[in-house]
Amino acid sequence: FFVSFLPFSFWLWTMATSLKKQLQSWRSGLNLTQKRTRVSFMFTAQDAVQIDIPTMLKIGRKGLAELAHLDSRFNAFVETLFGDSSLTFERETASRNALRAVDESLRQLLPLLSPHFLLKPAHMVLEFLIRVYEIYFYNAEWLLLCALPYHSHGLFPKLVALIHLPARWEWLKPMKNSQAALPRDLLVQRCLTDWTLLKTICEWVSNAVSSEVSFTGSVALFAAVVIELLTSTEGSEASSAKIMKVAMPFVMNSYTSANSEWRVAGLMVTVSACHCLQLSPKFLHALIGQLFAALLGCLTDGLGPRFKEVLECLVFVFHSQVPTESVGSLPVVAAIPAILQADWGPFWELASDVLDSTSSQSMVRYLVSAMLRHSLGESGAAAAGQGSLLGECLQNLQCMGHHAEFIVGWCWTTLRQRHGTPDFDERPVLTLLSEVESRYPWQFDKELSSNIRNSPGCTALVDLLSSSVGCSRHAAALEIFSPVPGIRESAVGKLDALAQGQPHDLEYARQTVAHFLLTEDDPQVLAAVFGLSQLPALLVQPAPGAFPATSLPVTQHLPRLLQRFADNAELIRVILAATPGLFDAAVAAAPTEKEALVLQFTCSVLPWLLSDKQTVVSAVAKVLAHVDPAHFGTLRIGQFDASIAES
Repeated sequence: FFVSFLPFSFWLWTMATSLKKQLQSWRSGLNLTQKRTRVSFMFTAQDAVQIDIPTMLKIGRKGLAELAHLDSRFNAFVETLFGDSSLTFERETASRNALRAVDESLRQLLPLLSPHFLLKPAHMVLEFLIRVYEIYFYNAEWLLLCALPYHSHGLFPKLVALIHLPARWEWLKPMKNSQAALPRDLLVQRCLTDWTLLKTICEWVSNAVSSEVSFTGSVALFAAVVIELLTSTEGSEASSAKIMKVAMPFVMNSYTSANSEWRVAGLMVTVSACHCLQLSPKFLHALIGQLFAALLGCLTDGLGPRFKEVLECLVFVFHSQVPTESVGSLPVVAAIPAILQADWGPFWELASDVLDSTSSQSMVRYLVSAMLRHSLGESGAAAAGQGSLLGECLQNLQCMGHHAEFIVGWCWTTLRQRHGTPDFDERPVLTLLSEVESRYPWQFDKELSSNIRNSPGCTALVDLLSSSVGCSRHAAALEIFSPVPGIRESAVGKLDALAQGQPHDLEYARQTVAHFLLTEDDPQVLAAVFGLSQLPALLVQPAPGAFPATSLPVTQHLPRLLQRFADNAELIRVILAATPGLFDAAVAAAPTEKEALVLQFTCSVLPWLLSDKQTVVSAVAKVLAHVDPAHFGTLRIGQFDASIAES
């Protein structure tokens, strides 16, 4: 039996050996023709066949040494990938551990090589890796990603031509024949149809940043591809949502990166996403949370320039995604309490540069709401450092003028609901109101007057505010905003006394006068305004911290009022009678601009010489003679026609 079984055993052994060889050939993915072919990046096929492995090792080591002069981290591969063991390395016979070690070294080397891809030493290194480790076949995707930042350069199609393209990259096959560079819009379109490609690019760049081997080209590629994807899918909710799902986790992780290019790229993508899309509430909350966490890191570590970048991005996110009136619906993110307790002292100048713009209103309102809720909210007791931060904002940020009425309204509601309850400490609220009143008296009185009118039976609360806040103008404020013109006219008469009082009362009088000039429609009330003895001082210097509309110079108020009330000759006469005093005050405030002021005042009143009302014409003549005596000092009523023609 044993003898008869021997032929059968030999046949089994022969079949097993043959199958093993076929399996090895299948695993390698290379047939014998491919093995005899010399794939080369630097040389022609004929020349490459003539170069043996020892010569190739010398070429690779020379390139590596030259690259090491640019980056010493290349030295780490001298004894590994470029060691003597590479002379006998064969992938088909190498152990699993050896292959794992080679691949790990290649995973580190190729991203490090990417910034130098256009240099000849890098080509020498690649030539060695292609010949010895066959990276064009076994590590094809890594090689493609290494060169992808140079997709528009002629070397990229040259590299593609020799790579055994993985299934995900087969769309590059036409480049093998055309040798044409890869347009970025084609790459973007491919990412639209294959989201795994976008994720691969994001992961490659993110890992390069983490390993500190990224460079401007790779980061720029990431930012450009994602931004162009967002732009191209604008209006397609499904595609936009997919982009956000794939790319934005990498973007949000970039906010706290020490790599400035990666961080700025992430902020750029964020701005682009907010410009192109309306984010879902859940995603918006996550995005804002990450940005505020990055802002907290800047405050904690004293990173001024980074603080400004993140703050500008936050302002744009709020401006584009959250209307000011909807800010209250947003939940407070986790980083806010720590931000309110951080030291803002070194950052106020930067914060003012960013926030003192109209586009910051939503973001500042969010911060103000958070400060009110966390510092004076549930318990009524100011948390350490938080109440003072709101006071510092009032002192350092002009944009707080847009939110003063909101703060007063919030404080009034809180006092109305909790005044007199045993567990409520009203002192922090009254302190905050006092700070608002001293900085923005007009906005304070406007909001307070509105709340008093809408809250009958609040005499005790008004008395508390008058005694605690140190403001006795509430009755006058109610008159100023009264719907009855006669009451408003009476209130105007009290502004002269306020203008000669405390600095914040003077500020209040200035803003009140500006309010009347912009919004008042009753001629009698405006006549009372122009009859104020302190009017020149109140109008010439616009109120600091006021709304832009209430900071118009007198040279803009004057022509607007004259045009608005063109049919009311008596009011025109009253306005013109006050004009010489306004001109003198303007010149005294800016003597170097006298020539410009003369021209502005002259142009404002000159058309009224043609009025059919004698009183108006006489008033214009007096203004012109006062403003520009050189040209109009000898003007007489009977000479108007000739003088006007001459002028």
